[in-house]
Amino acid sequence: MTYKKTASILTIFISLGLAGFSAAAGVINESKIISHFDYRDINRVVKDNYTWQCPYVLSDEKYNVNIPSDSPLVDLFEVDEKRLYVKVNGKLIKMNLRSVTENYYIYLNKNENIEVDLKINKKYNFSEYDESHDRKVKLTIKTVNGIEVTNAIGQSCGI
Repeated sequence: MTYKKTASILTIFISLGLAGFSAAAGVINESKIISHFDYRDINRVVKDNYTWQCPYVLSDEKYNVNIPSDSPLVDLFEVDEKRLYVKVNGKLIKMNLRSVTENYYIYLNKNENIEVDLKINKKYNFSEYDESHDRKVKLTIKTVNGIEVTNAIGQSCGI
């Protein structure tokens, strides 16, 4: 009898622990400001041609993500290192490059009162001819509602 109670209590604690871990794992790359969108939406919005692109997915401080690499969902989408697209309050917003220094980009949309500072911390997984690479970045997202600092992974950034 005591064995069954102990086993039942242990099962409950393990279940609660796993549920808590799953909940925590589910918010690894959630933002309070921006939301996921399907990168294919960019083709519906962008009117001009572009050759260089970089889809970003938010990550934790160790650059772990919980969106599969083959998923069409992204959190930010950079085009020609001149424009950045984000989704805020259900609206896809185009941001223009305001300034750039080595590995540090500032994107701005004055009408929507949003700024994203993007600092490239590491470039890796270069393609054979250096046409593309992956990157780890630190993002600072600024709006009238607050500032959020997070990390992201850029996958297959290039042509």
